Amino acid sequence: MDMYQLRKLLEKEGIIFSFSGTISQSIVSSVAETIEQELISVGTGTTIIHNIFAVLTEQMQNIMSHSQDKVKKAANIYESPGITLVGYDKHKEKYFVSSANMINSDAQPGIEKNLQNINSMDAVQLKQHYKELRRSGESMHARGAGLGFLEMARKSSEPLKYDFRELNTGQSFFEICVYI
Repeated sequence: MDMYQLRKLLEKEGIIFSFSGTISQSIVSSVAETIEQELISVGTGTTIIHNIFAVLTEQMQNIMSHSQDKVKKAANIYESPGITLVGYDKHKEKYFVSSANMINSDAQPGIEKNLQNINSMDAVQLKQHYKELRRSGESMHARGAGLGFLEMARKSSEPLKYDFRELNTGQSFFEICVYI
């Protein structure tokens, strides 16, 4: 691998932080702290830092909980391989948080329907739907409240961008990008 070319690509794409590997709760904490310090050092506002932190945490927790390749370490504690990026898009003049991981292809239609529904809502509808789901517990599952995509959309300045790449293995490579 040509690491210099990789470095140039990351710089060209505005990547401030990249992580590829096994994600665990301790990694989430360390990554969040590292990114927070980096953003403070370049003068990023606290609201933007908070939103980046919230989206990054949701994305990494989704990878840990829902990845096809997750490994259970203890009750409701998982480690999973995934990729996470935090960057700054110079053309849009916005930060972004992006992640990717393998999911079971059978899960793709449900995730896609949920994301399409979320992207069809405006800010008021997102807030109302979030409150309704929290009160009802309708989206609850063993690993949390199931509100991660809604939380990301509430922090996002644009509709959530996502893609699924179907593989011949019964898996799909799922990517999501949130602009802040």
